[in-house]
Amino acid sequence: MSKTCRYPETLLEPLRPNAEPVVRLVVCDIDGTLIDDDGRIPERNIQAFAELKRRNILYTLATGRMDRMARVYVSQLEVHLPMIACNGAIIRDCATDEVLARQALDPADAATLVSWLNGNGLDFLCYSADEVYYPPTSRRIERFRAYNKAMRQYGQPPILLLPLPQTPTDAFYSSLVKVLAVVPDARTLARTRAMLAEKTRCSGLLSGPAFLDIQDKAATKGHALKKLAAMLRVPLAQTMVLGDHDNDVAMLEIAGVGVVMADASAPALAAAHYRTGAHHASGVAQAIACLALDR
Repeated sequence: MSKTCRYPETLLEPLRPNAEPVVRLVVCDIDGTLIDDDGRIPERNIQAFAELKRRNILYTLATGRMDRMARVYVSQLEVHLPMIACNGAIIRDCATDEVLARQALDPADAATLVSWLNGNGLDFLCYSADEVYYPPTSRRIERFRAYNKAMRQYGQPPILLLPLPQTPTDAFYSSLVKVLAVVPDARTLARTRAMLAEKTRCSGLLSGPAFLDIQDKAATKGHALKKLAAMLRVPLAQTMVLGDHDNDVAMLEIAGVGVVMADASAPALAAAHYRTGAHHASGVAQAIACLALDR
């Protein structure tokens, strides 16, 4: 992996040794990595993925979002491989809409989560593979409503947004793959994580400064990367991943080349091989440019 690249300002800073520079598959996170603060893919990043396509290097996306909230990026980058969604709980072929792998929450854990979050007055959302459920007081659901409105111009179908059932059934709880909890401060985060450890078999990873993604412990981007690489018959040593936050750590740790943005979280920085530019400075393009020089 070359440390200097075609962009004059680019310098990939080594963070830990990397023994395998040959890359056949690139997997990129979305928020805080691929897109800028306005939710757009910088043109340099789009060009970088076009270069991967030209060189016959496989690529796809891995996100904490449900895949339906990432389809516009799939389209823009011409992603043809299955993508990793909901932090690894879902692997989906967006072309056929087929779910290739799914790791649901345990229904008892899901019931405990919903009851506790409601009882403590926290904002939260429940994700299935295709729907988002929200409590009556949720403010976070407004982001999805705004997204649905914005996507009309791209011809994308809306995400199905449904009120949380007043009397949830076992079938409802069995459908859930992720619960996103809004944790506005360190005390709330600590209390929520303590509850997860004491009352559930779930993990809670930050996907942003105030967002805790709660899922089954087997649902990680790392586990999903292993599955996807096996499907594609690509050794993990020949994968490159790009990320920025705690929910990217599991895939950064196992990839042949793990790259984080300059503004990444401390756990992500500790897990990566290299640090590139910030997400708003097209750090993804900078990293891929270095890769391109090695081919």
